Amino acid sequence: MTLIMPPLRALRACSVALMLGSAACRDHIDPFVPDPEMIAKLTITAQPGVPTLAPTLGWTSLGLETPRDGQLYVPASYHSATPARLLVLLHGAGGSSSTFATSAFTTWADNHGIVLLATDSRFPTWDVLVSGEYDEDVAFLNAALLHTFARVNIDPTLVAVGGFSDGASEAIGIGAANAGLFRRIIAFSPGLAFLPFRRGSPSVFVSAGDADTGIFLNARDQIVPLLRSNAMPVTFLPFQGGHTMPDGVITAAFAWLLEI
Repeated sequence: MTLIMPPLRALRACSVALMLGSAACRDHIDPFVPDPEMIAKLTITAQPGVPTLAPTLGWTSLGLETPRDGQLYVPASYHSATPARLLVLLHGAGGSSSTFATSAFTTWADNHGIVLLATDSRFPTWDVLVSGEYDEDVAFLNAALLHTFARVNIDPTLVAVGGFSDGASEAIGIGAANAGLFRRIIAFSPGLAFLPFRRGSPSVFVSAGDADTGIFLNARDQIVPLLRSNAMPVTFLPFQGGHTMPDGVITAAFAWLLEI
């Protein structure tokens, strides 16, 4: 378990770029060790096992909470005798799990037998961006994973987490802290990387559009070097465009995911 960064409260005083690169800014940041409560809140306990329920093919609501819930996508090619790959997806600020109910995602899922789990944040965006802590969204994700593992036979070596924008930032922290479950992390246009600690060294795919200036420079100059400095292999894909997930970038991310 390795200390990565100071608490997110530092982000309220300094930009990520300053926090990582400016000695003047670092003077205002106290070193810290994640306490047991933080570690517990950021730990996913759900693990793949033998399903006890039959899944419904296609997109289905989780039915765990209203109105903020989530969706599970089981491709038609799924067969209970064959453990499937799982990709967890976290939407951007102000969005919902329906962000990923597009042909760009479902086509890859259908063609390669990938189960998709997309959850809604408890707030308009993810907890770490709202309160500076991983908390309620991690607990809900854990419940959503329990729901999924009860219905779908998932290969424990082929589980990944990803997201867009704020969801990408959330995915980086959750993925690093639970690298025993999440072997790979996909971060489409992440705004920051808050990593209280990590378990293992998951590989990370990061994309950013060159017209999305602040996000692009932050991803290229701060987030990617930070992850690499902490023994997390990174594939960085810059593209021409703004704050979005172009089909070509989604294709590249899935191709990278399927390398394992």
